[in-house]
Amino acid sequence: MGSINTICAIASGIGQVGVGVIRVSGPHTLDIAKKMLGYKPKPRFAHYGSFFGQDAEIIDKGVALFFPAPNSFTGEDVLELQGHGGTKVMSSLLDAVITLGAIAAEPGEFSKRAFLNGKMDLVQAEAVADLISANSRQSARSALRSLSGEFSSKVNGINDSITELRVFVEATIDFTDEDIDFLESHRAMEKIINIENKIIDILSSAKQGAILREGLYIVIAGKPNAGKSSLLNALTLQSSAIVTDEAGTTRDILRETIHINGMPLNIIDTAGLHLSDNKIEKEGIKRAHVEIERADVVIVVYDAQEKNADLSILPTSVKDKPILLAKNKSDLTN
Repeated sequence: MGSINTICAIASGIGQVGVGVIRVSGPHTLDIAKKMLGYKPKPRFAHYGSFFGQDAEIIDKGVALFFPAPNSFTGEDVLELQGHGGTKVMSSLLDAVITLGAIAAEPGEFSKRAFLNGKMDLVQAEAVADLISANSRQSARSALRSLSGEFSSKVNGINDSITELRVFVEATIDFTDEDIDFLESHRAMEKIINIENKIIDILSSAKQGAILREGLYIVIAGKPNAGKSSLLNALTLQSSAIVTDEAGTTRDILRETIHINGMPLNIIDTAGLHLSDNKIEKEGIKRAHVEIERADVVIVVYDAQEKNADLSILPTSVKDKPILLAKNKSDLTN
């Protein structure tokens, strides 16, 4: 699928860095390369030289790489200009490319073109963004596996298995009068169970991937004045929540994100769970129930004076979620 416009962007990020990269992709890339370099670049060859702007003014010196279609990241003609990474130098190079006919790329547009040109599938295109935003070694590894096609290969394998099973089933129906056993009943069930297990495995992997990207959703719940806000402050190492001896201080949802070994943890402090006639408190408790139902993990904080944590205050939907019990105020008891 050919694109009409030629796009460009700073591919190395914004800021004072040693080396900056301008990437250009589209039908007019080679023309832009000739004008900025002063010659026609050889494919897949590192050219060192000057980058020219208007009136043959030298903007910078660096390395130019030209990748002709379809053997490039986007499947189009691609030019990379690797120069000094100063903000002014990069913006000047980008302005020069735009002056020669390119337009500024939208976020993710290079990956979009790679997808539209069949260089990667949708899962791999999304994995590019996941890899860029990865904040832990685990999330980076997960994104790399998807980028390499591992996830897509599993999905395609399931699709092939379903298609094969469908062919046998249809053949069995169409040729019922023939003395041919296309699909033994026990073999059909084995295939169905095998497909089901593969789907369950993929769904589990997808959930793990979402956790690596977005973090665990951890909700702190408990009765009023149990110490939920104190726990939030201790975990975040800051006074995110107001802490007093008075019950019912927290009436709305408080959200903070921390990172442990690169894993994002979204910590949510909620209103104390109890029966209340107060309109504001009732709304806070209602919101607490919503957050608990969304949680990956629930931490129930309870007073050390209580023999056991009262889990009856939790909504019934929490029964299948991991629950951590946090006994608080042990320093105030004997």
